[in-house]
Amino acid sequence: MSEELEFLDEEVRNALQEIIDKAKRKITINVRANADSDLWAGFEKILKFFGKSSKIKVKIEKVSNIEEGMVIVDLGNIEFFGIPSGDLFGVFMNTVYLLTGGITFDDLSELINPLKKKRGVIMTMAGEECPHCVNLSFYTNIIAHKVPTISHIIVNVDSIPDGMFKLFYEKYFKPYNINYVPIQILLEDPNDLLSGRIFMRGGEEYFEVYVKYLSEHL
Repeated sequence: MSEELEFLDEEVRNALQEIIDKAKRKITINVRANADSDLWAGFEKILKFFGKSSKIKVKIEKVSNIEEGMVIVDLGNIEFFGIPSGDLFGVFMNTVYLLTGGITFDDLSELINPLKKKRGVIMTMAGEECPHCVNLSFYTNIIAHKVPTISHIIVNVDSIPDGMFKLFYEKYFKPYNINYVPIQILLEDPNDLLSGRIFMRGGEEYFEVYVKYLSEHL
């Protein structure tokens, strides 16, 4: 195990190694970052560790045209806005595991069939310490992986810069007196994160119930 990951506990290091060992498909992780913090330094080490795999290509671009402190992780039609820290780090790890074919969830394919003709960009507002956020975020990632016409953006409200948080708060939280996560937003313009409408509040424990809800609201 690489020495640069010594800051992680053994269980997490082993899980990262397992993702690399079981990777079957090639993926690219594109990252844009305007960050200089201990949290970013640790996450960058994890990204570079993944990049040592022949199946995982990691491109990290240091930019200045996004707010200071911002990190965007692009996995195709799945994106993380803000470093996926805390509980959301597990979502990031499992998403890489899913995209590289280490886990498949083929048993869910029949359940997802009603969504095959749906399309849209879903944005999940999530937090670092939020089990419901974990379930909802990863459920949606599974769906986005299996239904390419559905895209998913996960926003970590605990790690995005203050300026971006304020924009989201004024648009999606304050007008509806919402003071919790997760909430899900359907974007009208995929290039404008403030173009959406809230279509789900709170999490959903059961995957099949969530799929049914999406099939009725997308």
